[in-house]
Amino acid sequence: MGMILLGLRNLFRSKVRLAVVVVLIAVPFFLLLIMQAIGDAIQSQTEVLKRDVNTLLQLRARGSMGHINMVGQDRILPQDTLQKVKQIEHVVHAEPYLLAMAPITEPNFVMHVGLQPSAEKRLESHGEAGNPRIIAGRDFTPDDAGKDVAIIGQGYAKWAGITADAIEKGRATLVLDPTRTHPVIFAVDRPKRTLNIIGMYASGYVFGDLQLFIPLDTFRNIYGVNQGFRGSLSE
Repeated sequence: MGMILLGLRNLFRSKVRLAVVVVLIAVPFFLLLIMQAIGDAIQSQTEVLKRDVNTLLQLRARGSMGHINMVGQDRILPQDTLQKVKQIEHVVHAEPYLLAMAPITEPNFVMHVGLQPSAEKRLESHGEAGNPRIIAGRDFTPDDAGKDVAIIGQGYAKWAGITADAIEKGRATLVLDPTRTHPVIFAVDRPKRTLNIIGMYASGYVFGDLQLFIPLDTFRNIYGVNQGFRGSLSE
């Protein structure tokens, strides 16, 4: 007991020495706590990224955007590419799709996307975004394959004069005219096609809302594209 009292008395004999000792002991503990907090934050953020960030890759023909009616950029992937990419290690699934553009108010244009009804609806202007929220009508079902139906972005719908009420009542249609041109769009000599608009989506992006999703087989028939596609794969 006496030694303890002697030690305590000796400890407080010099305030400067006491302060230096406290600092020398406190700084490592403080740094340790900071490192632990940083480690916990990184681990937490990593788990968020695992849940929310996908590993989707978009595949297109070399040197091309892959839009079938874009001047100088109309090359698409060969038909056998789909089977090749499916054999790549870590690839979970691969989805073919096709792209075309259509002019609206100059100099703007909208995107027409042909995809399987069950495929993720990617926003071409924002590659990280997909499956935007349906705000009117319904989403695709497997029965929509090959049918003259489409889901339209709210920005495109506003330009076309299509309302949510008309979609809900099954009265909304849109005429696709592949012969319309634009400084970067060439005409495709194909007949016009009237599509029933079964749904409207909202993406949260101005350009993301300027797309029209069409069943892939319907898209091929409209634009006369029997072979080839663009593609996306996830790993």
